[in-house]
Amino acid sequence: MKTVHVDVFDKSSLEKAIDELKAVKQEWQRKANLCCEAIAAMLADQIDANIEALPMTDDLVDVKTHQPQPYNSYGLAYAEGNRVYIKGREIAFVEFGAGIYHNEGVNNPLSEAVKFETSIGSYGKGQGNQPYWFVAHNLISRGTPAYMPIYRAILTIEPEIPTIVRQIFA
Repeated sequence: MKTVHVDVFDKSSLEKAIDELKAVKQEWQRKANLCCEAIAAMLADQIDANIEALPMTDDLVDVKTHQPQPYNSYGLAYAEGNRVYIKGREIAFVEFGAGIYHNEGVNNPLSEAVKFETSIGSYGKGQGNQPYWFVAHNLISRGTPAYMPIYRAILTIEPEIPTIVRQIFA
């Protein structure tokens, strides 16, 4: 820890102390930004790993060809500075899931979040009770399980954050 000495009766000593405090503040801000960037990069990597580990499903089906359409969210989590971006039109379906076949009772990975009033059929004003619904263009969905790659990534890196902070601020 840096110590700043000051003689309150000496103007040059006061000015020097103020300059030292400004330098300390800048250094702490630089380290705080490094922490945020390191955590964002770790989170993006973990989200990507979780998305890559998802089982392939035939959830999204092309109406015209009746062929399953794979998720196109793989490898699209990335960090830019202290922010994490995730691209892919299906990411909300992969994260939260929707559909009567997957998210019932104790089988629902979100069962601890029932306090948020998520329930079967709560998606799209009862659409979760339908055998399928339109997602976009010619795609329909039969409902997806809630895999929660983003939520699980946060839980995975959370214990590592104090270590990162200690390493940077030490």
